[in-house]
Amino acid sequence: MIFKLIRFLCEKVRAFSASLTRAPGGVYSPAPPVYHKNDQKTQYPKNHGNALPHELRAKAVNALRMELSPETQAEIRKAIAQDPDTWWAASHFFWGMAIRNFLRHHCCLDEQLPTGNWDDYYVQAVEEAVQDETA
Repeated sequence: MIFKLIRFLCEKVRAFSASLTRAPGGVYSPAPPVYHKNDQKTQYPKNHGNALPHELRAKAVNALRMELSPETQAEIRKAIAQDPDTWWAASHFFWGMAIRNFLRHHCCLDEQLPTGNWDDYYVQAVEEAVQDETA
């Protein structure tokens, strides 16, 4: 009986490990959900970014520029170039959560945002933070 349980658990771990993908910054995360280009989910974070007050936006962008290494910024720029609409979707629940928590700690809490949630703003803040300033 115990061997059946161990075999079952090993199969689950193996299946989970096979589903892992590498997200920006080298963090491994489960395979992303499937998003379609015209899916409202892919547009949602980009629709609210301009509503972020200028002071908060500048604070978030500056904090991200200081936190993200040049290598990570280059990797994000590459991901954006490959898929400008959904580059963020694969990492939303893992790397994206770390970014949102970072912004909560270094910029402001969700309650101070117009929609009350960093989910609505972090994508544009990251995109602005990693823009190549020489371009």
